[in-house]
Amino acid sequence: MPSVRKWLTKKENINESSNTRLDIALALQQMDLRADYLAHMSRYCKIAQLMIDESRELKRPISVFELGCGDLWPLRYLYKAIVINKASVLKKYYGYDIDPQLEAFEYEDENGEYTDKAPGWFKIFNCEMILHDLTVDRFKLQPKSQDMFICTEVIEHVNKEFVEPFIRRAWQTLRTGGLAFISTPNSDGSKAKLPIDHIYEWGYEELKTLLARFFKIESHYGTFIQLPYFKLARGSRNPFNGDWPDWLVEAIQGRFDKNWQRVIFAVNYPHLANNVTWILRAK
Repeated sequence: MPSVRKWLTKKENINESSNTRLDIALALQQMDLRADYLAHMSRYCKIAQLMIDESRELKRPISVFELGCGDLWPLRYLYKAIVINKASVLKKYYGYDIDPQLEAFEYEDENGEYTDKAPGWFKIFNCEMILHDLTVDRFKLQPKSQDMFICTEVIEHVNKEFVEPFIRRAWQTLRTGGLAFISTPNSDGSKAKLPIDHIYEWGYEELKTLLARFFKIESHYGTFIQLPYFKLARGSRNPFNGDWPDWLVEAIQGRFDKNWQRVIFAVNYPHLANNVTWILRAK
């Protein structure tokens, strides 16, 4: 059974991007916790933790911008699941998204004031939502004004030629040393067997080369993997983070089902994973 994807705009638009989103709320409601959903949720949790860590490192609240912000899951997780002074983490959050139906766009009235409909965390995090198409628009943010950039599962939905200018613009907007969190499917760049809503999936090496032009790669991880690939990888020399010892593999298999295993075992094998998470620092 395929994952449930919601189309955000009409299928054909100005630059032929295919804009969809996994329905995380529906997945949680129906307990549909397949590996791709779990991978999304794990990213949201990690992003929230990175926000906290960055604000503590800088000893001040940080300014964050996200492209493809969707339903603001990292902020929801930060607000609900973490015991911390929330106002000490975020100074400002800019959420860019192509979805004109996003509920969050209704959180301000014609005078720019928050309405009663806005949840409490929306005001605490000083959120500002901007309707945005990365194939057409530029970020309306000052150079080197932001501390953190987030982009999860976006670039695969647009043609390749739009990605390099977008990455460059994001880099220009970050302060030197600013943090970036990017994740996208991992492919060989071909159009064979892609999901209907994916235009171009970047290969591991080609995306690494592009990102390294603008960022120092602090770390990168697989986010979920096919279990046969994991088994093959364990039988070969792993140039990344070392191999899993037998006792640990057996313990994880004893504790978690195969969907969780696909997320956990992917970490050491970004070059073979279905999807890769990149944690970066602006040069």
